[in-house]
Amino acid sequence: MARTRSGNKDQSILTAATKLVAERGINVPTSLIAKEAGIAEGTLFTYFPTKSDLMDSLYIHLKKDLRSSVSPPAIDDMTLEERARLSWDRHVQWGITNPVKYKALKTLEGPGVVSLGTRAEIIELFPESSDLSNAYSPDSIVAQLGPDYVDSLFSTLANMTVELAILTPDRHKILTDSGFRILWSALGH
Repeated sequence: MARTRSGNKDQSILTAATKLVAERGINVPTSLIAKEAGIAEGTLFTYFPTKSDLMDSLYIHLKKDLRSSVSPPAIDDMTLEERARLSWDRHVQWGITNPVKYKALKTLEGPGVVSLGTRAEIIELFPESSDLSNAYSPDSIVAQLGPDYVDSLFSTLANMTVELAILTPDRHKILTDSGFRILWSALGH
């Protein structure tokens, strides 16, 4: 007889996985995740048939959490720079106020951790990133490098900003402002 699934257990597993991936990395045993979630390891596999499925689901879960914080309001009269700045500020703030989620997400973003299909699914969650990815001036230093480079530049600068702001909270504002100015300048604006 098949076991019935509970949304609470699903959430407990993802919460436990977030904590342990942040603490121990992707090689954390599923037995520890199950123990942290307060369930049997077999139950974990009822919800996530493989560890890869769990990591993909955790990535989606964390990206959706980030998305809910970053999403700018639908304000048509905002300039591209204003929308980009709002997304930047919210992205950095999410990382600072959610250090465990931030660290787990950063770990999952490593090469080969999350499936390509899952990464493609996430791109659809952040449509404004294509605005930013194509917002560079033709004369900018990144013009020859293209949208993928701009996405990586955003992520790298945001990660650096979050990590430095966590280490030196009194410099949060200047780090956030400077990081965005560096990004916007690299885009040729």
